[in-house]
Amino acid sequence: MEQIQRPKIVTSALINRHNKILLIKRKKAPEQNKWALSGGVGSFDRYPNPEFAIQDEVMYDLGVKFNVESFYNYSFYVNESGPAIVLHFLGTISGKIEPNQNEVVEWKFFSKEDLENMSEKDFAFDHYQVLKNYFKEVDTTNMEDQNDIILHKSQKRNFLPFRSQREISKAVQLQKTGKANLRAS
Repeated sequence: MEQIQRPKIVTSALINRHNKILLIKRKKAPEQNKWALSGGVGSFDRYPNPEFAIQDEVMYDLGVKFNVESFYNYSFYVNESGPAIVLHFLGTISGKIEPNQNEVVEWKFFSKEDLENMSEKDFAFDHYQVLKNYFKEVDTTNMEDQNDIILHKSQKRNFLPFRSQREISKAVQLQKTGKANLRAS
């Protein structure tokens, strides 16, 4: 019987400022020199709660506090590192951006128009599609700030309330101990 590789659980941050999303250009492989959302897998070693893990990842990448406003959605992809389930969070940042020079080549806020002038090959992982879907689902033309976007989105889709994030956290912990059954029923 063929061994199925378990997906790793990753977090990412959609950091919104003035209807633009902050992206980092990755310094290391995988996906070196490509644009990506801030996030990662490493913080789950310290924080089994995805909300705390993404805050730690943003602090590590950018040196700023990530203020989680809501869970946005999840995505799935497979690359040379194997399968991954990514939990995407919406929020804002506090503080002056001081990127980790070992991880980040550069950073920039991207608008919907910026994205339209780029290729999927410019982006790491599945982040091009995540951003494309985000800008498609969220009409930012008449919105003044991130809170308007979250309110607008929550009317279109059911977000996981924070109590459900505890359930995700529990699933992450079970996966780490090898007790989780991740098979589809």
